Amino acid sequence: MEQLKLQDILESDKEMILENIAADSSPAAVVNVLDRELDRMLYRYAEGCPDENAVTAAGNMIKSIKNSLPFMEAVDDVKEWKLTGDTEENKRKLRLAGIILTILGLASAAASFFLQLSRTSESASVSLLSTALPLILGAVMIFLGGLFLLKPPQQKKNKKEDTKLEFRVNPEEIYRVLKGIMLAADKSLEDMQETARLEKEKSLRASGGSDLKPEEAELFSSLLESLYTKRNTEKSAETDEMISGIRYYLYKKNVEIVNYSREQASSFELLPGKKTGTLRPALMANGRLLKKGLASSAEEF
Repeated sequence: MEQLKLQDILESDKEMILENIAADSSPAAVVNVLDRELDRMLYRYAEGCPDENAVTAAGNMIKSIKNSLPFMEAVDDVKEWKLTGDTEENKRKLRLAGIILTILGLASAAASFFLQLSRTSESASVSLLSTALPLILGAVMIFLGGLFLLKPPQQKKNKKEDTKLEFRVNPEEIYRVLKGIMLAADKSLEDMQETARLEKEKSLRASGGSDLKPEEAELFSSLLESLYTKRNTEKSAETDEMISGIRYYLYKKNVEIVNYSREQASSFELLPGKKTGTLRPALMANGRLLKKGLASSAEEF
């Protein structure tokens, strides 16, 4: 079965995550949703990953992500102050308009007065309409100017409104960010596993293709020597079974148990004896000697 990646696990839970966040998108609720999801992701990853080191590394990454989640809640209440009613700037504009209207009104009334004087001097070119109209307009402008200056329009009392803004989290954006984090985490885990694989291959090449450690080779060599000595003095099915079990275990580690023969004499320490036989088998991996064996030989050295 192919090992699941963190992003695959996240993708399979996408709908559930979005629904839970949409139900309550406040920062505190989102933190709880993501915290539970991260626990679930780590459990599923560990369940399908045979590499203990990768599981430990994934656990550390998930822990770091979880420790950063509370920053989403580090948002204080924000207040927005708004001014209602007319401002001082509006008042200044009204006063300026009042002054201008008053000046124009006075000018218009003065023009009407001089035109009237011209008419009393029997100037036929000046009509009644031409003298009355500026007077009327001047009076209206003086009235409006005074209204703006002395009685500005009813203004509402300035006051501040305290508006509390409520922050909400965008579910799609949160998922997008989390997926990006998981992509980076998967890349780190893959790099770590690839490095471990290369190191293992290097170690296997150095040990003749076996991942049996030197101390393990010493241990199994001593154990086999005891079992061979016992078998040489007393035949026992139990002893043969134990030797067979060790042989199979070492075989899975690419290690071969080699008994003495003339062809393999260089892989053994030889002791003189009444008969030729293996006292302790040699351990070899891909033709490379890991541990010399011990044998007795009736032949002359």
